[in-house]
Amino acid sequence: VYVPSKKTVYKYLRDAEIVKSRDNGMTSKQIGELFNLNRRRVDQILKKKREEAKNKDKRDSSIEIILLINEDE
Repeated sequence: VYVPSKKTVYKYLRDAEIVKSRDNGMTSKQIGELFNLNRRRVDQILKKKREEAKNKDKRDSSIEIILLINEDE
């Protein structure tokens, strides 16, 4: 059984808050000040989270297609 470290959990929660802050209109600089990160690091995290979301959407679409095919059989 995988149990993530406290550091891993913290980063996961922090990154989720960074995305939420950006969605609420904060700038990268403001977010960086809030989380004690520089603007570039905030932008890196946002880019990574966008790519993860895009890949998740692709996986979800593939799963839906498979489920639809199986329903027809």
